[in-house]
Amino acid sequence: MIAIIAITFVLYFGFGRDSDPQKTKIATVNGEIISKLEFENTKKMMREMLQKQYAQYKLVLTDKMLKEMNLDKMARDNLIQGKLFSQGAEELGLAVTQKEVQDFIQNYPDFQNAGIFDKNRYDILLRDKNMQPQDFEKDLSQTLLDNKTKQFLMTFAPVNKQELQDRYTFANRKVKISFIHFPAKSFEKSVNIEPKALEEYFSKNRAAYRVPDQIRVAYMIVDPEAFQDKVQIEEKTIEEYYEDNLNRFEEKKQVKVRHILFKVDLKTTQVEDDKIKEKALGVLKRAQAGEDFAKLAKEFSQDPNAAKGGLVDYFSRGQTPDKFYEQEAFKLKKGEISKNPTRTQAGYYILKMEDIKEAKVKTLAEVRPVIVQKLLANAKSEYAYDKALDLMDKLPYDVELKVYAGQNNMPVKESGYFSQNENIPELAVAPKDKEALFELNKGERSELVEIQNKYYIFQISDRKPSYLPELKEVQEPVRKAFAESLAKAEAKKEAEKYLAQLNKGAAWEGFIKDNRFTHATTNFFKQGESLPELDNVPELKEAAFELSPAKKYPEKVFENETGAFLIKWEAGEAIDPAKYAEEMGRYQANLQNEKHQNLVKSWVDFLRAEARIEDQDEEEIKVGLEP
Repeated sequence: MIAIIAITFVLYFGFGRDSDPQKTKIATVNGEIISKLEFENTKKMMREMLQKQYAQYKLVLTDKMLKEMNLDKMARDNLIQGKLFSQGAEELGLAVTQKEVQDFIQNYPDFQNAGIFDKNRYDILLRDKNMQPQDFEKDLSQTLLDNKTKQFLMTFAPVNKQELQDRYTFANRKVKISFIHFPAKSFEKSVNIEPKALEEYFSKNRAAYRVPDQIRVAYMIVDPEAFQDKVQIEEKTIEEYYEDNLNRFEEKKQVKVRHILFKVDLKTTQVEDDKIKEKALGVLKRAQAGEDFAKLAKEFSQDPNAAKGGLVDYFSRGQTPDKFYEQEAFKLKKGEISKNPTRTQAGYYILKMEDIKEAKVKTLAEVRPVIVQKLLANAKSEYAYDKALDLMDKLPYDVELKVYAGQNNMPVKESGYFSQNENIPELAVAPKDKEALFELNKGERSELVEIQNKYYIFQISDRKPSYLPELKEVQEPVRKAFAESLAKAEAKKEAEKYLAQLNKGAAWEGFIKDNRFTHATTNFFKQGESLPELDNVPELKEAAFELSPAKKYPEKVFENETGAFLIKWEAGEAIDPAKYAEEMGRYQANLQNEKHQNLVKSWVDFLRAEARIEDQDEEEIKVGLEP
């Protein structure tokens, strides 16, 4: 019920009404208008939903990403599907009566007071949403109709027992296999690379060796550390910073204690616990009677610091793993011993307060060096920033950056050529700043860029456009890749030779003795379960479930970047009938939902194929983060 109301609020009346849909229509579905306002509102809703999803993973959704997603098309398809769904429901003879709408509203919790429908509450809530009751009830009727249509369609997607058992069996049956790995590296020394074959390989794969766009940059450096003698910090500024940031200089109350621990754990019985507590009480009485606490700790404490007489150095609240220990420690006075043993997860503690450092605020004299260092760093950074801006403002358009830097006694460097996916030596340029550099033409300058607290101005010294290299330029990587491909082909050929012999009756045990190759047997595993040694071998695990006692070997070998693989069926494990009975309900619900979704999609696709859909102004619709 709550979900239906939420959908109605968000999708329908959360956005307002179009005064004249005919004038602002962007599409029609069998003559029914989709207005520009409907489109913008739907797009806004989808955009906000995507932003929330990205925010959950601390990501930012940009305009560029929205364009790549084609938010316009998503919003238009959503609206068209909604119109088709409504029209299809009407054709099925489905309808929602006024009484159904009223019953729903009267039973909705937010519209009730003490379990009874409250008309005043209803009006206030709608008024808060900026809508009239008649608009809400009309849109609620449509939402209820959509829901009723889905329920109706569900009756045409039953799940029979065989389907359910097949689905459960597919997901839960297990298999165990043995495998032999034929590493490509084992064949690398035996491959022979002919020059002509290398050239043919390069010709087929030349695009993979394309050299990307490259640039060379000159950059002027404005380093705050170079302006040490340009800034001074007044005493008044230091005092003001201290007064404004007193909370930063607070020291929490700290205590130093000794303790004696009598251990208990989860396996300790109540009888044993009582005995341990009784022992702790005995030692406590001796401590309270004046015996040396440190000696008692060395004798009785079951804690690593027993050798130090149970001494625990200064700590503040929140630094101990047990709240009961902390509470007891902070209520003791200096020299005082616990009145009773303190029970914690670790056991029973007896505590003695050794010393207390009360909470205080450090004096200005104590923190002055820290404040001066921080204020100097800020002042130098501000001076450097202003200097960098001034240099940028006065930089003539037709002067090289290297010349200008020399004229102003500023350090300047020049990089070698680099591509967008390479780093500039000594500079950790952020990807967005590097992307901006590659958008500049030769001679153009960047905006001011901050990198690790220094400021930089870049100028493009030269550009090299992307090109397809000749073989001699990339001889080594091409030769290496070709050798690896030949080695993999040899590994596959060897694995296929083994498979052919196995199919003729050869024994698996004879092959696993070949020490050039590795072999192993897996544990039982289910569909979708991870097998680290085989997860990156395409099709292998799926093929394992097609094997059986009558067909122990697959029809082919399997490959990945490391070489070839040959597998053998070892054993299968059927589903557990008891677990099937226990989990059947969940699988039935999932299968029912899947079949229902497929049926709804097929039905809407059919309606769409039969519909008359006209787009009016697709070119005018824009994507953006601003509503």
